[in-house]
Amino acid sequence: MSGSGYHLVPRRAGTALFGASVPQVVLLGIGAGSVAIGPAVLGAGAGTVAGAGVLMLCLLLAFMRIGGEPLVHLLPVVIAFLIDTRGERGDGKKEANRPDLPGLPPSVELSTAPGRAGVSTRTGEAPGLILDRRNGTITAVLDVRGGPFGLLDGAGRDRRVVEWARVLTQFARETPVVHLGWTVQSGPGTAIAIPAQTLLRPGEAATSGARSRAKARSSAEQVRAYRQTLAEAAPFLARHDLRLWLTVRPMRGDRRADPRMIALAAADTLAARCGAAGLHVHAILSAADLHDTLLDHAIPPSLTSAGPGRGLDGSGVASFPGLAARAGLAAGAGAPPRRRLVPSGGFETQAFWDAMRIGATWHRVFWIAGWPTGTLHPGWLDPLLHEVPCVRTLAVAMRPVPWRASRRRINSETVSVDTAVHLRDRHAVRVPVGLAQAHDDIDRRDAELSAGYPEYAYLGLIDVAAPGRDELDDACAAIIDLAARCGIVDLRPLHGRHHRAWAATLPFGLVPRQSTTGAP
Repeated sequence: MSGSGYHLVPRRAGTALFGASVPQVVLLGIGAGSVAIGPAVLGAGAGTVAGAGVLMLCLLLAFMRIGGEPLVHLLPVVIAFLIDTRGERGDGKKEANRPDLPGLPPSVELSTAPGRAGVSTRTGEAPGLILDRRNGTITAVLDVRGGPFGLLDGAGRDRRVVEWARVLTQFARETPVVHLGWTVQSGPGTAIAIPAQTLLRPGEAATSGARSRAKARSSAEQVRAYRQTLAEAAPFLARHDLRLWLTVRPMRGDRRADPRMIALAAADTLAARCGAAGLHVHAILSAADLHDTLLDHAIPPSLTSAGPGRGLDGSGVASFPGLAARAGLAAGAGAPPRRRLVPSGGFETQAFWDAMRIGATWHRVFWIAGWPTGTLHPGWLDPLLHEVPCVRTLAVAMRPVPWRASRRRINSETVSVDTAVHLRDRHAVRVPVGLAQAHDDIDRRDAELSAGYPEYAYLGLIDVAAPGRDELDDACAAIIDLAARCGIVDLRPLHGRHHRAWAATLPFGLVPRQSTTGAP
């Protein structure tokens, strides 16, 4: 970061051999070894032909690209997808083992904390946590209201970004913290169904007489006018839900405190630091709120409306909280808590190669494989955040990198860049612009690391939801165009991995493992 310019430095995962990855270098070694060993084992004629054939096969596996990925990286995905769908008839894999928690791995469960954190929940219930038994992590989710960032001038935005950088710097040194992340789920707005009794003041419903009946008629007229206004404004409304989550892994052997209390204390600290950085934390989500959030991402209410004045399942419960709750104000007396009901049989989950389906909603997950490499202004992501052509979720996970690991990576990348430039100069091969600018990026990272700012490894995913396959294709095309306007030109669909990667787009801290190329 320098002045008003911001940089997203890509992680170099290749080797010094023209940026080839480790699997590609191994395949090249196998091919070259086959050419050398083949004639000695099979004879001059047959050995040479066999060695050349193995070399060509290795070259195809190493450098042939399908969907932007080398074939050597795509083969494990195909094999894993075939194993997942073995023994199933049809085009996809059906999963109905968790009807109440669709799309979540079996190792994940929603739990209630044994106490209250410093941040209250919206409904006054105990805070909720996400427990991942496979990784031994605990995640807390905060409901956040973004401040007036878009109304600030350039200097004001710079100050807010510096304040957020200070928050990241502080949490990078917290030992139990494994990941930080945020998700923004956006979609077209719909009319908000509010029962008439929620607009009555306490005691009005129990009174009798002409005066109370007149008030009831007046309240009913207000409800009808309110619904009519929202119905007319529905095409121009947009819904944005911002969630900030923090994942901790308690230290083994530390029995001084309950691990869940450690996660709640970290969430309380995160809320306080976010308030200083200009983010308004409304509440920590309870277990019921986490369940509703899961269903909102799996079956977006705006895609499954059940008619005027009805909720998702036709129960009359509001599909969205009231405007007072959306603004972070206290809900009116008598307002029912928002709950999403699950059918008795649950939602059927089915995995396909190019999508996944939960209930009647289709999902496709994209991986942001290439972030912009030039200088960025603070509002560079505005088109993707503000424009809502469809229902989509933008999820960014950030993992703090230890100082020693950052220093080793800077040293190794310096050697890699110098070697790559030297090889290209020796063989008169053009040096790409990105490689020529790599030295400046390394020097900038070295200066920031020496100034005390830690590095974060970040992963960006986008989930697009639609009511059908054709609508999903149109929505994905619109999202790809919006991402290109932000400078994100390498947006890859995670074919064969949608049913696994979708859980990572939730604000639950379920960050997938990344391969040597950074792909989840």
